[in-house]
Amino acid sequence: MSFADGVFVVTLGSEYSHLHENMLDSLAVLPLLADCIVPPRMVIDMAPVQFIGSALIGHLVAISQRLAARENGALGLCNLNKFCRTALSVLNLDTMLQTFDSAESAVATLGSK
Repeated sequence: MSFADGVFVVTLGSEYSHLHENMLDSLAVLPLLADCIVPPRMVIDMAPVQFIGSALIGHLVAISQRLAARENGALGLCNLNKFCRTALSVLNLDTMLQTFDSAESAVATLGSK
């Protein structure tokens, strides 16, 4: 994790290439961060993610809602592959979950809030 221009950037490692329900425990820190980071802006860099299951999509929605409930809170996802973008789109979540092509563009947008 790093901090850039008022945004916490979480970079997932290669062990997160397939985000199934059994990965929830290893990502349990993200909702906790959403509740306490100041300022409440987070970007999750999903570059290594090849597959994301419905349980993890729900987890991202919950994180987004926790951040949005805080003043100027926001979540951005970046570097999503075509499968992950399609999964969000099919569920009509691509409007709720902000996506960006890169961590830099996410930080530039969310950092200006």
